Amino acid sequence: MQKQRFRCTGCNWKFTRQQRPSLCPYCGKMAVVEDVERAADEILSEINAAEEAFNRRK
Repeated sequence: MQKQRFRCTGCNWKFTRQQRPSLCPYCGKMAVVEDVERAADEILSEINAAEEAFNRRK
């Protein structure tokens, strides 16, 4: 099973686990959500690939 990224909305602690825990491992609050933020370099790579594909169609 692949690890997933999670974040506590109470303390903003970010961590990885194979399954979503019910409590934050740092502060103990029941405020854990999946962390869907992406790194800037991932977003820029996606934009560059789209621009290259667009420019090839010209």
